[in-house]
Amino acid sequence: MRQSQKKWIAWLLPGMILVLFCSCSMQADKTAQTAEATAIAAVNLDKYFSFAQEDVYTDWRNESPVYAVLDGTSAQTSGSGMIVRDGQILIEKAGTYVLEGSFQGSVIVNADNALVRLVLNGVQIQALDGPAVCVRQADKVILSLELGKENMLSDSEAHSVEEDAAVYSKDDLVINGEGSLTINGSYLDGLKSKDDLKIVSGSLKINAKDDGLIGKDCIVIQTAQMEIEAGGDCIKSSNDSDAEKGYVAIQGGTYRLTAQNDGIQAETNLLICGGTFTILSGGGSSAAVTADRTQQSRPGQIAQQQTSQEESESRKALKAANLLQIDGGEFSIDSCDDALHSNNTILVRGGVYNIATGDDAVHADTLLHLTGGNLEITKCHEGLESSQIIIDDGTLRLTAQDDGINAAGGKDGETGGPGGMDSFRAGTGGSSGLTINGGYLAVDASGDGIDINGSGEMNGGTLIVNGPANGGNSSLDYNGSFQVNGGVLIAAGSSGMAQSPSQESGQGVITMNYSAVQSAGTLFSLADESGTELLTFAPKKQYQSVIVSVPQLKVGTSYQYCAGGSSSAAQMDGVYTIGGYQKGNTVLAFSMESSAVYLNESGVTTQPNGGMGGRGGQPGGRQNKPDGEQNPDGMPPRDGNGHSMNRMPPGENGQQTQ
Repeated sequence: MRQSQKKWIAWLLPGMILVLFCSCSMQADKTAQTAEATAIAAVNLDKYFSFAQEDVYTDWRNESPVYAVLDGTSAQTSGSGMIVRDGQILIEKAGTYVLEGSFQGSVIVNADNALVRLVLNGVQIQALDGPAVCVRQADKVILSLELGKENMLSDSEAHSVEEDAAVYSKDDLVINGEGSLTINGSYLDGLKSKDDLKIVSGSLKINAKDDGLIGKDCIVIQTAQMEIEAGGDCIKSSNDSDAEKGYVAIQGGTYRLTAQNDGIQAETNLLICGGTFTILSGGGSSAAVTADRTQQSRPGQIAQQQTSQEESESRKALKAANLLQIDGGEFSIDSCDDALHSNNTILVRGGVYNIATGDDAVHADTLLHLTGGNLEITKCHEGLESSQIIIDDGTLRLTAQDDGINAAGGKDGETGGPGGMDSFRAGTGGSSGLTINGGYLAVDASGDGIDINGSGEMNGGTLIVNGPANGGNSSLDYNGSFQVNGGVLIAAGSSGMAQSPSQESGQGVITMNYSAVQSAGTLFSLADESGTELLTFAPKKQYQSVIVSVPQLKVGTSYQYCAGGSSSAAQMDGVYTIGGYQKGNTVLAFSMESSAVYLNESGVTTQPNGGMGGRGGQPGGRQNKPDGEQNPDGMPPRDGNGHSMNRMPPGENGQQTQ
């Protein structure tokens, strides 16, 4: 979290509710449990950033180098080990080779089990057929970029050889130094290693017809200045046959990535602990194709219409097949498809994020664990999505066209397209769930604010939900139970499908339903029996149902609920600091006779029939009639995931939500 924001929160929150960021023994115990449960998933990033002594830049002048001054199709060389022949510079033994000047042809390294260092000392190479630099055999090749020197390597638009990149290596490849290198991949890829690729330092600019930077077994970057524009993926590790390989690890640097497909993609793990990233993938969020969801007569029909080509074209910003772990860094992401995606687990433990996406902001098939970071999600289809979501800490603000936080079971089939419904299949790791132990979460959703295809619990932290304005969605939607045991929960939205937290909650909960829709910005406030203000909130959209849970709500104690009015105090995310509220026209006095109290404009009422407070059994406690009949209370029937089968759209075109 930036220091300025920390100061703003520190100033504002003490005047709100004392417990907005309080901790308790229950929360600490729960946090410890979740940390232990996910410890096996986290990795120690330090072990990935190991470099051999020769990988680090040294002064090559003390290494008895062989010089090559290039001039057109010829070169003047000194020393042995380098041959210029038929438009090729052949290197056949270990050593340090210094290249400068311009050359039309290729540099070929064919040195069995040798360590070869190529110093690019102001060189321009334009290949006539194939790569500009091609490593066919070596133990390791090091490209050293000399400080203050600009270099350019370009391949031909057509290749008669199998090597398909401007810089191609069958063996380990290392880049170091403080100079700059421009790579033009006119045929397919820019820089490609079939083994390990390690970048210690340097400034790289890559333009590639297909992928920009590939390390089959791994890509490890200590620091770099990179600008990549690719017709495929910008940075990719492609080994999918060895669980110990196929990873990307980035320690720091600055990256400006423009990809037609994925920004950074790893076949196993994608690990980031620092750096500044600006990523545009798939043309950005404005390029997302919204699936037509008006045809509801045949479930899955839309997914079946997708072609195999569409399924294979991934347009995500950060993508991992196994683990996506981020410990720090700054990220500005505009993606057509998911911004952060894993087919298994995502661990966000730090970093600052500004995200706009045409699909999910953060999607993990199995587990999403948030323990830190500052996420500003300005545009997405759904915000956080995973079978299991655990939030221990961090700051999250999101605006979603559909669900804000969606704990949905199964696996993302990636067949709905950007902005389309994820085709979840049956999960293998148990039921879905959401656990909130801490953090600060502000959710603005046109679909469900919180949607859980299973059960959830809140043990601490702050959760603010500006839910949907239409009656086919709700601020809180769950199938099993949702217990509030600690923290601050404030939710406002429509009442047609409204659910309250479970009656078994360990902390007091009140639910207020209005007889008419309240205008956006209409305040409500909670006070103790003496009139001391506890909470004042202004929903940003029209609403008819309110849920509030704060630690001050104790069974056997009386409170006041005030509707309307105004406040002269400062506010953040609609929550006002304490002391500035002026009471409105409606004041209800009520007593917490149990941990769950239901209110309307007349005072305390009973739990609405089938409408709120799930206790297990049917999803959310709602009892559905068979064969799609209306429920006795007139509410539409629910589907197998607990969603309304007659849901109206969050938008104006009849979009249905998942």
